Amino acid sequence: MLTIFYSNKLEALSIKLSALLRHEPLPPLAKEQIVVESAAMMQWLQGQLAQHMGIAANLDFPFPAALVWQIYREQMPDLPRQTRFDRSPLVWRLYDRMVRLRLEQNPEFGLNELKQYVGQLSNDHQLMTFAQLVANLYDQYQIYRPKWLIDWRNGGMLGAETFPWQAELWRILCNETIDEPDRASVFADALTHFPLPEASARKVAHRLHFFAVSTLPEAYMQLFGALAQTIDVNLYVLNPCAEFWGDVKPWRQVMETRVAGLSTETLDAATTESIDGSNELLAMLARQPQDFVNLLQTLEASDDQLFVESPDDTLLARLQNDVLYLRQHDAGMATTEKSQIPSSDQSLTIHACHSELREVQVLHDELLRYFNQHPQLAWDDVAVMVTNLETYAPYIQSVFATADDGLRLPFHIAEKQGIDGEPVKTALLDLLQLSGESYARSSVIRLLQEPVIARSSGIDDVNLIEQLIGELNVRFGLYDADWQVFGDQVVPLSWQQASQRLVSSFALPDQDDMWSATLAGIDGGCADQAGYLCQFIENLGLLGAGNAKRSLNDWCTYVSVLLERFFGKAEDQEEREVFQINEALQQLHDTAELAEFNQPLDLRVFVDRLEQAMTQAASHHYFRPGCINIATLLPMRSIPFQRICVLGMNDGTYPTPSANNQLDLMLQTPKRGDRNKRDEERYLFLEALLAARESLYISYIGRSHIDNSERYPSLLVTELLNHIDAGYTVAEQKEDMLSQALTRRHHLQPFDPRYFIADSRMQSFHPNHQQQAKILSSGVATSIPAFGQDIDVEMPTDIDLSAFCRAIVQPHRDCLTQIGIALDVEETVDEDNECFVATGLENYQLLIMALERRLRGASMPAADVLTRYDLSPQAALGESTVAEQLQLADAMIDSADALGLALTQSQWLEPLQFELPVGDLVVRGVLNQLAVDAKAANIRLGWAGRRLHGRHALRVWIEHLIAQCVLDRPVTSYLLEADAVWRILPLEADDAASILASLAMRIRETRQSPCWFFARSSFTYMQLLGGDDRSQAKAPFKLEEGIIGTSNVTGEWQDPYSFYALRGCDSLPLPKVIAEAEAVFGPMFDVFEAVEEVSADADA
Repeated sequence: MLTIFYSNKLEALSIKLSALLRHEPLPPLAKEQIVVESAAMMQWLQGQLAQHMGIAANLDFPFPAALVWQIYREQMPDLPRQTRFDRSPLVWRLYDRMVRLRLEQNPEFGLNELKQYVGQLSNDHQLMTFAQLVANLYDQYQIYRPKWLIDWRNGGMLGAETFPWQAELWRILCNETIDEPDRASVFADALTHFPLPEASARKVAHRLHFFAVSTLPEAYMQLFGALAQTIDVNLYVLNPCAEFWGDVKPWRQVMETRVAGLSTETLDAATTESIDGSNELLAMLARQPQDFVNLLQTLEASDDQLFVESPDDTLLARLQNDVLYLRQHDAGMATTEKSQIPSSDQSLTIHACHSELREVQVLHDELLRYFNQHPQLAWDDVAVMVTNLETYAPYIQSVFATADDGLRLPFHIAEKQGIDGEPVKTALLDLLQLSGESYARSSVIRLLQEPVIARSSGIDDVNLIEQLIGELNVRFGLYDADWQVFGDQVVPLSWQQASQRLVSSFALPDQDDMWSATLAGIDGGCADQAGYLCQFIENLGLLGAGNAKRSLNDWCTYVSVLLERFFGKAEDQEEREVFQINEALQQLHDTAELAEFNQPLDLRVFVDRLEQAMTQAASHHYFRPGCINIATLLPMRSIPFQRICVLGMNDGTYPTPSANNQLDLMLQTPKRGDRNKRDEERYLFLEALLAARESLYISYIGRSHIDNSERYPSLLVTELLNHIDAGYTVAEQKEDMLSQALTRRHHLQPFDPRYFIADSRMQSFHPNHQQQAKILSSGVATSIPAFGQDIDVEMPTDIDLSAFCRAIVQPHRDCLTQIGIALDVEETVDEDNECFVATGLENYQLLIMALERRLRGASMPAADVLTRYDLSPQAALGESTVAEQLQLADAMIDSADALGLALTQSQWLEPLQFELPVGDLVVRGVLNQLAVDAKAANIRLGWAGRRLHGRHALRVWIEHLIAQCVLDRPVTSYLLEADAVWRILPLEADDAASILASLAMRIRETRQSPCWFFARSSFTYMQLLGGDDRSQAKAPFKLEEGIIGTSNVTGEWQDPYSFYALRGCDSLPLPKVIAEAEAVFGPMFDVFEAVEEVSADADA
């Protein structure tokens, strides 16, 4: 017997179902079969049944398609669980057929048009995409147009007049599997077995319940109707309207019918005449359930009406009752005749924001206020629905997950989009795609940053590995042979040469030769990590030639090896992902075997199929109790919540713009009951309106965040507001239309002061935003200090030389990094491709190496430098760059020798390690470039490069002071510039120690409060101050210009660290800057001079 229960409330249907299960129980071992559309509905219904019955057990929840196939197999035992006409095997069969068709010179009759289309597809990936599209069409035809396929199998062309190749291709597929019927033929054969004997029917189920299924194909309904002749089949249908509404049409469609053929005189009367027995919301939004209800009414069944009127006297309840009783308000109704809604009614609110981020921020504030006003509600009494989860999920994570402890709301994104948030699957796809590319440096580093890959490779310090890779200067290419295309003169910067250099660094000791191909410092923990990097590079060799085609079995074996090598140490959640990947591989193998597919596949096609299989293996739409569940509208359809929040209701976004498949023959001959995505999305919105029990929250982007221009909501929201304005008004009549009172237009920024006005309709509760709002409302620009006396910066007792110099030279950077603030802005550098111009750093490194090598009496051709140092650019361009720096080094040494320094005749000493007490610090480090010149005087050499600047000079000055304290004899330091030589004269050791102690004290001061010292500009100021009167007059202006900057030159104040430390300061306190410059550089310039000629007693 077929029984249909209608209700507008899901709770009423669940109560009816629980009563039937309780009062008419099945035999103890028999399972109740309850057919649902989604896992979310199953989860909700289980909870309702357990609540009504005390326990919910021995229940089975099949989906409609699975149940239909189970019924088929009970009548025809020879049917397999999966046939070659199912969608997945059909994709492989169609792809195989199209690959062969592309190669055929004389295709079978009727396939010429298809061959022309297939011939225009440029690669196998496009061909696979087209095969999936056609497979989806055939799968749809088997459900909604079974008569077409039966006719096509028998040689007909029913419905295929536009694209006859679809019928011919289907006939070919059927001929390949003569003994295996498609679902259309199975359905036709199955109906001949009805009515079933009771014993056979009970093998399917003792009793069937269809709960809140929104629609079913006509073929399915015929099958279930036939089954109801033997067993009880109960349909629990969610029907939004208690009246007969099978012929209700939208106002526009009715008007088109009315005015057809009317004269001008009668046209106005026809268009102004009201439509009785209609509701525009129902007519516009409920076409899909209307077709389904009409289909149900054609069946021989008894029905039971369980409609429930919404009891609350709120706007939302009245709208729900308008739909329930098919009420439509006349647009021309006088204001006094409209139903009055108090302005305090919060059952329906519309929020217009400036962006998706602002929508989520406003939602968070509104939920905080809602739960504060309704403390009796649980977190899971609220559901958030978004029109596009991929767009909104990052904003939801950033707002909800980072809120302060007192403002944090528990939430759960109940729907998964693809493989987002699954690192093992993402890393595997990256690894597979890497095998088909050039093994670019950035791609490999990105793989190593995946914790599971690093762990499985033994790497626990990825930063060290990145540093090693940078020193190895890898660009791309797995093997040296990948670089042969560039010629024999080019040094291969491949992963193979990187591995070889690492092995050489293990085997050979550190070498004095600056041009050595080995890396210094490969020992201890660094050696372990470098060894693991070598092993990882060896494992990359397993990827092989990814562009080569392989059979599907070979691809599956290939991935299994990769999983073992690169993901062998997966933990917890990662292990579950590895298990799902293996399941996906098995599914691909079984499906292709069923389709008898043996064509070789290229990498891109395989990766696409594997990604789809992994996505299906991980898909879920389960809700989590005890938190706010967030998903798109589809998984949570019809499920009641106290409050429902819908985000993203923008014009042109929802319903989704139509993108119909032009090859779909069903679009040319539509029938009632056909699935239509736009109609389904319209009904999803109506379901959200009807499922909200206490309040409905709708949000959209109502203003541009760029120019504040107005933007409009979705047509669905507009129709809702039009219906409201037609029949309802504000009781206090503060606004002309109720829709204006319902719509809250939010401000651009979350810290707008208007959000923090007491009793405001729009409020925010975030303390940081409130603090910023107070600053804005005060009208006074204030700064928040980056550091101050209230922050206790711990001073170290030991400090290395480089850190000591950095704290003096760049005090703002040093201070902020000590309290955990990092503001380095990394420039975008193309590390994957070969460069054609050397960087400034590379030129400087070349110059320093050339100078040191020349002083030691050695030389090397430019080509050898390229070969051993792996500099960019290479070949002729590289040799030209190296030669230029070698010539500059020779010119600088010759220039110094011409002044009598005789650097090439000096005796260069070994680097000197030291440990020096400086104030309350102990400075440790190594002094390099120490020598004894031809006159037996101690000298120290520093490199200024092409032009001496303040930061470099200050470092040399600090190292000069330390050398003066560490050595027993006077020391003279020289700085070589491109066209000049500078000298720092010896000091007494006590004087040097006193200056160092003052610098150490300065470090403590600058770590407590911001200072006004800028090394480059201060050095230029001190140079000008020691010049003639004109230079002295320019000195303050040049100082200010160097700090603030000009239109062509960036000032030192614009350095991120200086800008942050001194933010809020509007002007430059020049006297303070001058005082700082003189305090730091004053002692240096007392002994600092340009070398014009070295006298006989210069070093005495």
